[in-house]
Amino acid sequence: MRQSKDRKNNVGVCRLCLQERELRNSHIIPEFLYKPTYDDKHRANDISVDTSTVKFSQKGLRERLLCGGCEGQLSVVERYFANVWYDEAVIPRNLDGYKGDTFSVQVDYVKFKLFHLSILWRASISSLPYFSRVNLGPYEENLRQMVLTLNPGQEHQYGIKGWISLSYEMNVIDDLVHFPRKIKSGLYTIYICVYLVDVDGSTLLRAQPFKRLTT
Repeated sequence: MRQSKDRKNNVGVCRLCLQERELRNSHIIPEFLYKPTYDDKHRANDISVDTSTVKFSQKGLRERLLCGGCEGQLSVVERYFANVWYDEAVIPRNLDGYKGDTFSVQVDYVKFKLFHLSILWRASISSLPYFSRVNLGPYEENLRQMVLTLNPGQEHQYGIKGWISLSYEMNVIDDLVHFPRKIKSGLYTIYICVYLVDVDGSTLLRAQPFKRLTT
């Protein structure tokens, strides 16, 4: 009886398909991206740049947003990204000696782009304070329809660009999850996730422009 009651309490309108369904406790950022950040107790440091405080969390940020069917649809692009980024490692994990400043790799345009757009869209609809800086306004509905119909749009529509965070040893840093923040660039609004916090929380490395700050 209790299980049936709990399911009833979890019924609502799915934010992706807009149908009334039982809602899952959906991740805003896919769980597999948190895995490199966990310690042996399955905990991740939750570091606040504003307050320099550190607390532990044992699961990625979640909210009841999506139905099971829509979560299954998103899992297709999530599995694809996890495979090419971690399993196939299309970017070498160490770039020591690499002379260029960009990489050209072969990826599935539809799945790769929709993976990133789906996270940006989820961050925009989330009520969690971590994502309060993400507000897509009228473009939120555009992204919802693109994600729902698996339509990534043309290259100039909501284009994505990636930066790689590197350690001093030129290793690709995987054990850090960045929450989106907004910047203005001319007539465009850009959401970026490029900053690095040292283990002790004392150093911040930001992009646009690259600048090292110490407290």
